[in-house]
Amino acid sequence: KLSGTLPALNGASLTNIPPQGRKNILINGDFRINQRNLTASTVAVTNNAYNIDRMKNYLIGVSGTVALGDAEAVNGTYETPLKYTAGSTASGRIGGYQAVEDYHYGETLTASAWVKSDNANARIVAYDGSTTTSSNTHTGGGAWELLKVTFTQRTNPDQLYIWTAIISATVGSVSIASGDYIYISKFQCERGSVATDFERLHKGEELALCQRYFTTVTKGLFGINTGNAINFSHSLPVEMRASPTFSLTSTAFRVGDTVAQGISYTNASVAANSYSSKQVAVFTIDGSPDNTPTNYRTYLYEPLGSYLAAVHISAEL
Repeated sequence: KLSGTLPALNGASLTNIPPQGRKNILINGDFRINQRNLTASTVAVTNNAYNIDRMKNYLIGVSGTVALGDAEAVNGTYETPLKYTAGSTASGRIGGYQAVEDYHYGETLTASAWVKSDNANARIVAYDGSTTTSSNTHTGGGAWELLKVTFTQRTNPDQLYIWTAIISATVGSVSIASGDYIYISKFQCERGSVATDFERLHKGEELALCQRYFTTVTKGLFGINTGNAINFSHSLPVEMRASPTFSLTSTAFRVGDTVAQGISYTNASVAANSYSSKQVAVFTIDGSPDNTPTNYRTYLYEPLGSYLAAVHISAEL
């Protein structure tokens, strides 16, 4: 790491060089990594469900949708923001949040984001399981504004959540009208009491950080049949935070053997195998096959037609 003052270089001294390294303890704050395939088409918001890598929905009291917004200029760079829109009128809350792992008890932290909203209750809230700290609020004027909050992690060292939402200062409900929106961009939390410019990592580095918590398999794995169940082993791209859980994006799944047999499963389900770990995902897919698979034969995971189930592998907080 470089810091302080360096000797003169070609007659010019280099001073006050800040420490180098990743500063944003939030991950995917510009929403470039999208393993869950969120698009510009709005989808209904489910409270506490993930919508894009590392971002959870926060929805209470109102209905709403979430989508990726159109690329636009945000404080000098073009960004693709995350957009929440209320679908009903009520006292409620809507927005997104991130559960944070990389912090320490007693630290002073500053969270910030560029926010666009037509509701003057849009704000950032930091919550550590006990103490709530709120940022300045958006004007509600529909332009991009920088919101920020400085706080100290005081109580529970195992919990830290950073919300950007239409929300009260105490994580309570506020008046929301159908059509009210909040756009989020350049979401950041850093050590210290100053909100600095957004840190943009190389896309490959950001992807690896996301894959510690979540990754997918869409096709191409070989598995072994036992009974009607196919057992798969997948070397994970990075070590995950914990031994993962598994889910399917639909109950229609397909495999094929290396001879001539294709098998389509309905009512498909997935379960972790006892050999699964943070390094290797081992899982079993079972269901109702339209043909009888041959015992101990190798089958290839090959989505086809309407049998397009993907495997989601999760070690989220």
